[in-house]
Amino acid sequence: MNRQELAAIMVQCGTQQGALALVAEIERGLERAPAALTRLVAALGQWEDPVAIDDCVRDLLAAVDPVVELRGSRVRTMLEGMAAATGKRARAARRARSTARRKGTP
Repeated sequence: MNRQELAAIMVQCGTQQGALALVAEIERGLERAPAALTRLVAALGQWEDPVAIDDCVRDLLAAVDPVVELRGSRVRTMLEGMAAATGKRARAARRARSTARRKGTP
């Protein structure tokens, strides 16, 4: 994956609609839809929890085997870009939660 592709995927995954569109493209590239894909779509529906979304993206990335899937390499490339974007949001959310706990706010 080159930097331009990664940047484009990261920008696309910055919105709920963009992330859902990318997941639809990923689904079309899979011969079989792993259970992790269903969990990711559900997590994207609950856009407010970036940590859950990031966990689901990483679960799906682990479930896609580029040897078994015909377009597995391309799908993994898209998922790696998505993981970079969701990981960034999840780290920010974890930091905010940690800061709130230290300050004693919910």
